[in-house]
Amino acid sequence: MIRLPAPTKPEYAYTAELDGLEYTINLGYNGRTHNWYMDLAKVDGTVIANGAKVVCDFPLFDREAHLEPPGLFIAMSTSATDNSPPEYDELLEGARVRIVYFTKAEISGEAYTQQNLIDTYGGTGVFPL
Repeated sequence: MIRLPAPTKPEYAYTAELDGLEYTINLGYNGRTHNWYMDLAKVDGTVIANGAKVVCDFPLFDREAHLEPPGLFIAMSTSATDNSPPEYDELLEGARVRIVYFTKAEISGEAYTQQNLIDTYGGTGVFPL
């Protein structure tokens, strides 16, 4: 599991190495809808996905439609009772929600299910951050 950098401002872009390749990740906060959105691109600018709403404990991108990177992005809540989408200050460093990336190796094989990730990284549905 790779913990992705927390945004430090409402529009935050960075590159990350995921499963051996570099990608550009852009996180943006929409003050009108009070939601964070995530864009993903190759470092050459080729768009993989745009405007994925950051929701907790659910894959952020459709893995069938977006085959790159081969792993899984999930926004994880540290709260046992609150898995609502993060407000502006709830995605910042040390806050309630953190975006993580599970590598291809972590989600490969017949035994993989989202429930297995919950059981492995937090038996009550709360993922360690």
